[in-house]
Amino acid sequence: EPVAASAEEQGYALLDRDGVRVGTADTVPDQLPEVTVPLADAEQTGPALTAVLDVVDALPATLLEQVAEAGARSDRTVELVLDDGATVRWGTAQENDLKAAVLEVLRAEQEAAVYDVSVPRAPTTSA
Repeated sequence: EPVAASAEEQGYALLDRDGVRVGTADTVPDQLPEVTVPLADAEQTGPALTAVLDVVDALPATLLEQVAEAGARSDRTVELVLDDGATVRWGTAQENDLKAAVLEVLRAEQEAAVYDVSVPRAPTTSA
């Protein structure tokens, strides 16, 4: 059963929870999130997809509604792009609650182009 859609040259690959292609579509089905994961490398697709979905599932509603894009090249490189264009370097899908809390504080206190919460006890920002 598909749980996410990922863009490819001719439409979208529909992926199950393990990152296995279970279909294709011309557009993203309404009920599925669109994610960016490495479709060309089957060994990376599953772990990257799992990490992205774990992060998205853990986001509080206030942050989730700001997410325009979510993706990862591997299970250690989850990134989010927010509606205002800011990039969030999330890293692994560990300590998601702490990372979300840190991100909320950073966003409230400082406007930045990049928020890096991959090490939540030592976050960084850059213009």
